[in-house]
Amino acid sequence: MKSFSKTISLILFSNVLSMLLQAATYYVSPNGTGTWEQSLEIEIPCNLLIANANVAPGDTVYLREGIYYPTGRNDCIHPGQSGTSENRIVYVNYNGESVTLDGSDEDAIEAILFCAGWNTEDPSDGRSYITVRGINFANWNQLGELRYASYNEITDCDFSEHKNLNCDYNGFYFSQESKHNWIHGNTWHSFGHFVDRDASCIINIGHDNVGDAENSGNDYNTVEDNHFYASGHHVVGVNNAKFNVIRNNYFHNEGWSTEGACSLWTTGVCGYRVMSMTDASGLDVAGSNLLEDNNISYGAQYGGPHLVGGGSGSGLTIDTDKNIVRYNKFFGNVLVGMRIGSSIGECTGNDNRIYNNTFYYNGYNLDSWGVVNEDDTLLNKWGDYLREAFMLYGNACDGTLDNNVIKNNLAHDIWSETNNLSSTSLYYPAFFEGLSGGGACNTITNNWGNEGDRQSGPFTPYPDPQFVDPDISDPMALIFVDGEWTGKPDLSLQASSPVIDSATHLTEANGSDTNSITLVVDDAIYFQDGTWGSDLARATLHTDWIAIGTVRDTVQISEIDYETNIITLASSMTWADDAPVWLYRKSDGDVVLSGDAPDYGAYEYGTGSNITPTPINLLLNYPNPFNQTTTINYSVTNAGNIKLIIYDLLGREIRTLVDEYQTVGPQSTEWNGTDKKGTKVPSGTYFYQIRRGDGEASSKKMIFLR
Repeated sequence: MKSFSKTISLILFSNVLSMLLQAATYYVSPNGTGTWEQSLEIEIPCNLLIANANVAPGDTVYLREGIYYPTGRNDCIHPGQSGTSENRIVYVNYNGESVTLDGSDEDAIEAILFCAGWNTEDPSDGRSYITVRGINFANWNQLGELRYASYNEITDCDFSEHKNLNCDYNGFYFSQESKHNWIHGNTWHSFGHFVDRDASCIINIGHDNVGDAENSGNDYNTVEDNHFYASGHHVVGVNNAKFNVIRNNYFHNEGWSTEGACSLWTTGVCGYRVMSMTDASGLDVAGSNLLEDNNISYGAQYGGPHLVGGGSGSGLTIDTDKNIVRYNKFFGNVLVGMRIGSSIGECTGNDNRIYNNTFYYNGYNLDSWGVVNEDDTLLNKWGDYLREAFMLYGNACDGTLDNNVIKNNLAHDIWSETNNLSSTSLYYPAFFEGLSGGGACNTITNNWGNEGDRQSGPFTPYPDPQFVDPDISDPMALIFVDGEWTGKPDLSLQASSPVIDSATHLTEANGSDTNSITLVVDDAIYFQDGTWGSDLARATLHTDWIAIGTVRDTVQISEIDYETNIITLASSMTWADDAPVWLYRKSDGDVVLSGDAPDYGAYEYGTGSNITPTPINLLLNYPNPFNQTTTINYSVTNAGNIKLIIYDLLGREIRTLVDEYQTVGPQSTEWNGTDKKGTKVPSGTYFYQIRRGDGEASSKKMIFLR
């Protein structure tokens, strides 16, 4: 028995030792000649072919500076196996060096770049739990495909330059049940051209025109903090997919190329629609996605006479059901800022909730950025009715365009309200119910801008909402700094804005209750319960908070049953029947109800007593990334019990660094990359969250490299 136990122990020790030896840091370079074992040393890097063949869960592969020219699947970024939830595989540029995977070589394969699960019909060949960080990808016909691939992270990368503008490739696909991927902090641009169908875009979550269940299931992904611009038919699509979170991105699609197939299209230039959400299958495999805090702009803006039809020059087209679209900015689109409805196949656009978005300067044909082009003759081919802030498009009240709610939105300077192209043309309100009278089966109400049907004379525009700086003359003037899009246009509100505290509540309580956590509302579709989006982003993807009865009585949502409109609350509350219900905090934790009522549009203005003092100010850790110790600085502005906790990408608690009462003033703590048992954690992305006893919290991201 002792001999048997000893044998088992040796086997276990051998397996553990093997895993420890595998979980290491390796180096590659464009012309690396080292073996896998030698590449443990930075001076003897191997190449990507060797790295892909040998990399194992827990390994980090550092790419050294230079240009890599992959010619096959195995020498791009495509590991021979997946990582695991505990031990991800990481590909990262070393120490901020410039690393480019370039497809311009004549021997390069046609459609490959980031290749996790590329071109496979075998689910076991998909790649999951992979992180790719800090790498440039240029000159490819296809940017890659996540197929049967889940829990991957792509961050701080640059994807650019379509290799061949005559080839009909989409850019980057999620397909075949690729879930919980997290795409954040990247730049994607100059990819795609127009083809005579809804294709050739930068990124698609699910195939847009492939209407079958096989291409569905691309759910629970998060795409945030990215810059997408210069594409083909549209920039991004969310199709045949559910419960995805698309937030805090900048999407724009002004004209950018006249080369290749771009010159063959009627317009002679690439740059068309900005964003599309489609379910061509009719199988109920799409919808219930969250669009929040995005900038959606410059659709089909390229100057000169236009010939664009349908919603192709629009900012956003929605042809799926039960989506939440809130706190987005739509500006400078040549046609409608947003439309619901489609002429494609089995698409429907029902039960969407569109609230607190800002629409500015949509419907204008700009020339030389900011100068209205008077030659709109060709644009008139499609009628003036496509140049509003928002419209219902298609046959309403027939089961395909019903029960949408559009409220608390802000529209300013919309072409169709005061302009037309002939003496017989009608004028159209900022929020147009559509040619089929969609107001009878949809709710368009309480918006800052004219609503309803067309009329024979010009509309009287609503008063100027007084934006801080509405300059849209330069599409590249909006930049990403410290987690926020700043620059121009700045569509936040001045203190004297008439839209402040002027909007209304979203829904009402259906029945009264006392000290209860079970709230029944008339309509729960307005809210999300924190289960949408990728588990990898869960640390910064919060459940909505709501206010019930008064704007000061706030509580976090715990769970939502959308079929019964029952909201389970995180703590007990008391309310009366028909009590108004507002959104108080959105998915990033930001307060969106700071005054006596919500503001119209995407920005909430608050001053003086209307602003709740931030109890803790969490700063960026330094250094970041780090491999020994990092310092986390923060400031306590309201004394109380403070907790500072480290979480991994799946939201699991790794270690509590602070748990004590702290007074007002600057504070700091350190983390050495160990868990609560003192064991070094694997390389990867972690979150540190600071929380005060009353529930106020703030989180930031850091990268640990062993």
